[in-house]
Amino acid sequence: MANAICVMIGQVNAFGVVFFKMEVTECVLVKGEFTGLPPGKHGLHIHSFGDLTNGWISAGPYYNPDDETHGAEEENKKHAGDLGTLEVNEDGLAKLDLTVQHFHLTGIHSIIGRSLVANGQVLIKGTFTGLTRGKHGLHVCTFGNLFNGYHSIGPHFNPRKKLHGGQQDNERHVGDLGNIEANEEGVAEFQIEDQLICLSGAESIIGRAMVIQAEEDDLGKGANEESLITGNTSTGLAWGVIGITEVN
Repeated sequence: MANAICVMIGQVNAFGVVFFKMEVTECVLVKGEFTGLPPGKHGLHIHSFGDLTNGWISAGPYYNPDDETHGAEEENKKHAGDLGTLEVNEDGLAKLDLTVQHFHLTGIHSIIGRSLVANGQVLIKGTFTGLTRGKHGLHVCTFGNLFNGYHSIGPHFNPRKKLHGGQQDNERHVGDLGNIEANEEGVAEFQIEDQLICLSGAESIIGRAMVIQAEEDDLGKGANEESLITGNTSTGLAWGVIGITEVN
């Protein structure tokens, strides 16, 4: 039976070694250990290409030879590359122990030569004042061009050509960050952890704009076409360009 190994390196001190073993039953045993990861949950996926010239960005989309929708590792409907979530402890350690049937180490669905990526999360937190009470959509837009204010920052940042959705949805723009809620004093404090937002690479949000909307984002659940484009948010209340700052 075939065996394989993937040695993973990444940002800061992140490191991992994952072993793959093909069983007689045609299941694949996947076992590994990771160190140097931020505590919390991290998605784990096999990507289509073994091209790491631009880090994980050049590894392409999730490996999906059967053209399925994205799903959890335990679901029947999922990409071949969907391996679920790693749980990292306070010391930055995580162990992996899976038995999978949706890919192989030989033949047409072989993962040999493809990339394995453990996705990090970006922490987004902030405070808004002067808002009307209630929910307001929050988005990253494509351009950092403030020449004409809200009207020159472009559409929601959407490099993967998806429909608009909620921040927790599989089908969403990269720039879809859901809603924040302002209290009676017009103050909204928020904290979001996101797996799609990046601060480096081809899909980086650096130099793009963030906007808080007057309207509540319907998260793509509205009964019209605009819901799948903007969430029926059309009025910007405040906007600014995302820039590099010193590490805290």
